[in-house]
Amino acid sequence: MFTLLVVSALLLASQSTKPALPLVCITTSDEGDASDVKGRQESVKDSAGRLASKKKDLVVVDEKDRADFAR
Repeated sequence: MFTLLVVSALLLASQSTKPALPLVCITTSDEGDASDVKGRQESVKDSAGRLASKKKDLVVVDEKDRADFAR
């Protein structure tokens, strides 16, 4: 009986712990021609939106300092 209790507790503990999802930040430079900057900002917004839909795989953050991956 004790063994069953220990095994059950271990199984429940292993199911409740999830690995941390990677934090991703996408940015662009504000330097350059105004139309180029606007295009890059739109691209960043679109890419971040697509990645944000992958909530089971990663988390999109706004700050480079918080991110595991920044681009």
